[in-house]
Amino acid sequence: MMIRTISLYVFLTFLLLSAINCKKETSSPPSVNSPSPQKQNVVIAVDTTLTSGIVDNLLKPVYDTMNMKPLEEMDDEIQLSRSDIKRFVIGKEKFAALVVENQYPFAGASTGHCDLFIFRFNGKNWETADFMIEAGSGGMYGNSGSLHSFTMIGKEAACFALSGGQTHMGTLFYDDLVIFSQNKLKKACTVTTEYSYGDWDDNSDGTRFCYNVQYAFLPSEKAVYDLQLVKKSCLKEDKDQILDKIVVPFDNRNGVFKIPQSFDDSLP
Repeated sequence: MMIRTISLYVFLTFLLLSAINCKKETSSPPSVNSPSPQKQNVVIAVDTTLTSGIVDNLLKPVYDTMNMKPLEEMDDEIQLSRSDIKRFVIGKEKFAALVVENQYPFAGASTGHCDLFIFRFNGKNWETADFMIEAGSGGMYGNSGSLHSFTMIGKEAACFALSGGQTHMGTLFYDDLVIFSQNKLKKACTVTTEYSYGDWDDNSDGTRFCYNVQYAFLPSEKAVYDLQLVKKSCLKEDKDQILDKIVVPFDNRNGVFKIPQSFDDSLP
């Protein structure tokens, strides 16, 4: 009986081992066409930093060829200073704007000025998209004026207001509006923001004028927004009284705002 039991045990063990070996032999090897583990896409961040060194290199070709002593009777050179960088996006392109103020040595009226540069990031580096020397502004005694404001005035248009002015028997302050659109800079108009002239003695019968102009762009679906001008008195007797109000559309053919003469005065 014991011998029969042992024989049965050996027989069953043999069958189990045979089944295991058979499974190993019949199992198919891994297919050579089996997909390998997919590689993950690594996104590398692009450095769009616009350092002062990069700006120096972009400005160098322009100012290295410029006469920095335009007044022969003076030994002093023009002093250059830079505004803060203004960044903006048109479409999918990244841009940056910089105003360079040209402060002349002590000189006459409206000698100083502002230059305007637009830089574009091409996907790898910053490059100059366009620039305008003497884009606007200026003032008394060589004052350069400055960048007063920057605003988008359409999906593909940016406007830079360069403020300046002078005083001579009165005051005249103005903003030169320069537009960047279609990769080009264009001076669109000059808005007189404050004008006064005359004898300011309250007991005098001399002719007196005094007004200021507030302006704003009116958002719309147009490529370039309309420009609204509001002219107000600054005389004591009727201060803030609205003298005139108009809306000036952008002239697409000539690339300007045509400001009527009633909003455009100059000192004698």
